[in-house]
Amino acid sequence: MLKRAGLEDELKSSTAAIKAQIAEAQEEINRSAKAVSSGFEIRVMDCAIERDTTSNTVTTIIVETGEILHTRPMTVSERQEILDLAKEKVGAPHG
Repeated sequence: MLKRAGLEDELKSSTAAIKAQIAEAQEEINRSAKAVSSGFEIRVMDCAIERDTTSNTVTTIIVETGEILHTRPMTVSERQEILDLAKEKVGAPHG
């Protein structure tokens, strides 16, 4: 009798686990169907931003594929170079 009760509990546990897997698979099917019907899918992707001071452009690149996502002109503030004035001492003679 104890063995049967244990097997019934195991069956209930296995059934619950398989039902959860089925529900997860159905959610994935629903997401895929939505992407197909809408024609696009929103995903988070790692991107790199490259600044080219020769052509004064900023390019956004998808890291995973190397695909250029967008290129735009640099803004005035992006073209401004940062000067390291900390190396110069105040009142030091120039020359």
